[in-house]
Formats: sequence, structure tokens, C-alpha cells
Amino acid sequence: HDLYYYASPLDMIEGNVSTPKVFLDASAVLQRQFVAYGFDNWVKSGVAEDAIPKNLGILLSKLKLKDTNYFPFNFLKYVQDNLNKLLVSFCKLFPEVSELTKGEIQKVVTKAVVSKNNVISYRTGTNKGKERGFLSFEGALAPASLFLKLYFETNLEDDINIFIKNRIKYWKEFFDKYFKDNKNMLKDFLKEGSSFNIFMGDFTESAAIDLESKIIESGIYNCLVHEKKNFSHGRFVNYEHLSHGKNIYFKQKTTSLYEYELLNYLSCDKNIIIESEYDGILCEYDLLLASQYLIYYISSFLNIDISKPTYKEEAMKIYFYKGEL
Repeated sequence: HDLYYYASPLDMIEGNVSTPKVFLDASAVLQRQFVAYGFDNWVKSGVAEDAIPKNLGILLSKLKLKDTNYFPFNFLKYVQDNLNKLLVSFCKLFPEVSELTKGEIQKVVTKAVVSKNNVISYRTGTNKGKERGFLSFEGALAPASLFLKLYFETNLEDDINIFIKNRIKYWKEFFDKYFKDNKNMLKDFLKEGSSFNIFMGDFTESAAIDLESKIIESGIYNCLVHEKKNFSHGRFVNYEHLSHGKNIYFKQKTTSLYEYELLNYLSCDKNIIIESEYDGILCEYDLLLASQYLIYYISSFLNIDISKPTYKEEAMKIYFYKGEL
């Protein structure tokens, strides 16, 4: 084949030449373009002359550090910090790009190596393994954050990023102080073999169900979830005869007359009351965030590995069951 065209080179370029084509919705192509677009914006933002090392050996020697002061992690941090703005402006250049492809473009950044310094972890000094899926901080909040973003875009003019950062800071400081100031009460409240009542209702359902799932699946305690209004339909009988009188109570900012009565009824027992500074949808998200910190602080307080509950061999057969239902 090659020898033929070497002997007759004109035959190789004879005829019409087709115009090169590219499929604009090809995610692999757009991912590369997005990286270039992000790099261009990063440089325009004003970076130091030594932000990119001139020597490849220096770059390779810093890779294992995963330090955002060094390339490429300084570049990746810029893109991560400005991801929404970059993604929106980039996709405006290609209006025909599908939502699915936009998600694939974003994976270029979300799959990059990220510093874990600001990510909550349930690991303790005796736990060196990976976190279990049901304890995933991102797994609980990422889907909720997408809905919250839509709510902000359609109802509020505030910056969602500032809101989330402020609430993370608030709940971290809140539980830091709470667990230091209430050590004696918590020693009894979190005693082995305890069971809790979790009260939900009025935009607190997500936090309550999430916390119940984490407590049950980690195997550290048993708990029962009560819908506040349904509690008045006879559930207090169970509470008075079978409960340990230990309650985790989620509430929004506004307190209804009924809730005043319910809190008064529970006041003679031990209560952890987690109250949002917001009502409605903002409360729903805010308390879901609080729920992540509560289970984290419980694990730290007990200094146990709640990410690896001990399952019996028979239970594991059910856990991994893939046969017919």
C-alpha cells in the first residue's frame, strides 16, 4: 500500500478533499476544550510568574504533595472555586450541548484530586479505612444542593455559596461548643445500648430520616422516628412505656403553639434540640447539614469507627444478595 503511493504520490491527493468535521456534543472533545478554557481564564485572573514551573522535574517532584500552592493543583483549585461560573460561560459558547454532556464536562474537575482538609470525615484515630457509602457527606448533600441551587435561582438573590459556607461554619462551631459544654449529659445520653426518639416535621424530615439511617446502619444505637403531629395520635403511649426518654428534636425557627406544648411535654426528659435559624426550604437544607455534623461529633465523642459496623456472616449473604426477589 505504502510503496504504491510512494511511486504514485499524485494518486494520494487526487480528487475532492472533505472538510474536517467534529461532533460538537462529543463530551471528550469538550472536556479538553473546557480545560483549555479554564486555563485561559486562570491566567487572565492574574497568576504569579512561578505558578507554573519551568522545569518538568520540579513539577513531577511536587505531584505527590497534592498541594494547592503548586501546579497543577493551584490551577485545579481555581477551576473548582469558579466551577459554576466557568461552566455557564463555557456552555454559552455551545448552546447545542446537551445537559448530559455538560455533566461529563464537569467530571473533568470533580474527578481531579482534591485536598480533603475541608471535607468532613468519620474516621477516628483507630479507623484508617474508607468511609462507608451511607456516611458520605457529599452523598447526602450534593443532591440537596442541586435543589437548593434551583430554589436560590428562582426565589432569592443571595449567593448560595456564601449561604452554604456560613451554615457549615455555624454548625461546626455549634456542635464544637455543644459537645464541650454538655459532656456529662452526653455520656449518659450516648451510653451503649441506648435508643433514641427522633422528632421531625415542618421542613425537618430530610435531616431526621438521614440521621435515623446513619444511626441504624452504623449499628451504634436503635431509634424511632416520630412525626410531630402524629405523635399526638397515641404515640405518647409507646413513648411513656418503652422509651428511654432520650430525644433528638429537629425544629425550624418558628415555633407553633402545638410545638410549644410538645416541647413542654418532652422537657422532663433528655433532649438534644437542633434548631435552624431559618424556616421552610432553607431550614430543610440547613438541618440536613446539621445532621451530618451531629453523627460526626457522636463518632468523635465515642471515638469509635462507625464506618465499619460488624455484620454476621448470615447478614452479609443478604447484604450481597443478587438473586431473584
